[in-house]
Amino acid sequence: MRNLAPVLLVACIVLPSEGRAEYNITLTGNDLFALCSGRDIQTIRPSPTAEWQCLGYIQGVMDLWGNLRIFSEIRYDHFNVDFCLPDGGIRGNAVIKIVRDYLANFPPQERARDGGPAFILPALKAAYPCK
Repeated sequence: MRNLAPVLLVACIVLPSEGRAEYNITLTGNDLFALCSGRDIQTIRPSPTAEWQCLGYIQGVMDLWGNLRIFSEIRYDHFNVDFCLPDGGIRGNAVIKIVRDYLANFPPQERARDGGPAFILPALKAAYPCK
């Protein structure tokens, strides 16, 4: 049972929810693309706080993934999304650009189908593969 908990947690984050509330804490790929492009999710107008929201969301996914790696016994190569950040870390504007550019490779209908973490983790893997 202990090994199943991290898998369920990742599944709950990565899999999109059926319904869509006025404000949903789980962002779709389109929501994340809008924020990382400096636009409000609901109005799609420029927003001075959008990129900060994007960065906070990305950081939350990165922190969760890091904690799962530290505190669980599951093998992460099973998910095929492991990434290795450089020793000096990365700057916020760089990670926003990495995720935004990765999201730009997908059509809106595909970004709408999946949650933000489904794009963040592979984007980081592509930019920072483990050696």
